[in-house]
Amino acid sequence: MDGLYAMYDFLVESLSRPQFAKKEAGIDRMWELTPWVPIAASVGYIVMVFGGQAIMSGLNKLNTRWAVIFWNLLLAVFSIQGAIVLVPAALQYANGGSAGSLGNYLCNPPEGLYDASNGIWILLFILSKIPEMLDTFFLVVQKKTVIFLHWYHHLTVMWFCWHAGLMANPAGIFYGGMNFFVHSLMYSYYFLTCFSVTRKMVKPIAPVITTLQILQMVVGMIISVLCSFEMITRSECIGLDWWNVQAGTVMYISYFVLFSILFKKHYIDKKKTDKNKNSEKDNKKD
Repeated sequence: MDGLYAMYDFLVESLSRPQFAKKEAGIDRMWELTPWVPIAASVGYIVMVFGGQAIMSGLNKLNTRWAVIFWNLLLAVFSIQGAIVLVPAALQYANGGSAGSLGNYLCNPPEGLYDASNGIWILLFILSKIPEMLDTFFLVVQKKTVIFLHWYHHLTVMWFCWHAGLMANPAGIFYGGMNFFVHSLMYSYYFLTCFSVTRKMVKPIAPVITTLQILQMVVGMIISVLCSFEMITRSECIGLDWWNVQAGTVMYISYFVLFSILFKKHYIDKKKTDKNKNSEKDNKKD
């Protein structure tokens, strides 16, 4: 528990005086919580997914409408704020920034990269992957289907982000910026679909959000492959950790495949099915 209190104190102090926040202090607080926090979160999550569904199979679904509305609004606001901080930073370093090239930036990240606001919001991004698992809780208690992509994504991204944080992966500025941007749209969309007045207005953008998720995976794969290339071709690359880079590559490839399958199922196959049904109805009328 001391580690949790130390992390809480660090976050409160950093948010109140972001200009004094230091990367090393944040990483030290993470190491104090490693490995028991991610392990406990993983075990609890797996129990919730499979044990929770088994329990709910014999119960009536719970009405969590207002809890879901609040939750989606909270994550939307949180993601928007994170995007405001990290997206400009990611764009600044996309061409290498002061390092001159992206390869130089990745292998020799600039001093102070994860100090101050950038570091605070990267840390909040990492830590948020645990409470985000509540998305699944709402599905379980509402007796909705929890597909493999959903729980696999929540579980693996939490582990990858945690390890990337410990390694201070300089590519994290891109991962965090992309994710905050996509989540700001996604959770805003979820929030607006909770109300009948706005549901029909935003429904058409559902495919756009899934497309952005797929594009996020494509960019993630490109960055991970570039990281591997730099580590292989350079004699020294102190900014990157080999195992974290390979984990990120595998993770983003698997996400790309799974999200593409989801897109095909929901927006291509379904459109064909609906078109065939309409054709059958027209034929019957004739």
